[in-house]
Amino acid sequence: MKKAALALTVILALLMSVAVGTQVVMPANANFGNMVEIPPPSGAEPPTISIFSPEDKVYTARELPLVFNVGEGTYLAPPEQIISGRPRVYCKADWNQNETFVAYGSGSYSINLTSVPNGVHYVSVRVTQTFLYDNRSGVVYSFNTENQSAVRFTVDSTAPLVTILLENKTYVTADVPLRFVVNEWVSLSYVLDGKENVTIDGNVTLTGLSDGEHNVTVYVQDGAGNIGASETINFTIAQETKPETQQSEPLSTTAIAASTLVAVIIGVSLAVYLTKARRTNQKPRNNQSAIQNAQD
Repeated sequence: MKKAALALTVILALLMSVAVGTQVVMPANANFGNMVEIPPPSGAEPPTISIFSPEDKVYTARELPLVFNVGEGTYLAPPEQIISGRPRVYCKADWNQNETFVAYGSGSYSINLTSVPNGVHYVSVRVTQTFLYDNRSGVVYSFNTENQSAVRFTVDSTAPLVTILLENKTYVTADVPLRFVVNEWVSLSYVLDGKENVTIDGNVTLTGLSDGEHNVTVYVQDGAGNIGASETINFTIAQETKPETQQSEPLSTTAIAASTLVAVIIGVSLAVYLTKARRTNQKPRNNQSAIQNAQD
């Protein structure tokens, strides 16, 4: 009867181990009727975990693979006295509340992390493994080993923002200041009139602009590699034209002769006028002298 009960117990243990996916090495004289749970004894090694992806760096994608490897735990005891369960693998992402069961067993795993929010995150992998140990004293000891590993990484899928302060208007100078505001940046550049991309360290002045219509776009790149572009600003250059100083040309010989003739005519006319005026002023005086002579 006792042998039948022991056989039934062993069969049930085997069925349970198969159900949970354990690999069993049966002790020769294991007594499953007396089982005691104990802390992991000295010499018991937990399962190993190696996380390969993601790494501690910045990603622009919000979908990342979680790639890791799980190795079996060990306990330094005669093999015929050990029943070791298969590792149970779990993972936990900080943006999810619950831990997720992955699978039983050692080996390589790859899990796709989707819809990862922007920011700094942690993903952890936890592995537990159960051992049954028969020390040939009629008691079977049970203990669990556990290991956990985590990785830190950052997701930044948002492009930086840049706003140009240059106005869409007409400028009367060939030198126009290019001012802008950014929320984050590692490198800056601008493209003027669709030409080459010019790297800059900050605000600059566009110099030597020709008259006519122009356009400019500023680009900014952040530490994650995201590139943001400003609105393309159109503006016009129309420089003020200063009137040239007109220099007097030397008079020609004909002009000089004409000027001299005019001066002579004016002089003669003035002389004739003065003569007539003098004679007019003298006539009354002569008449008075004649009258005086006649009276005498």
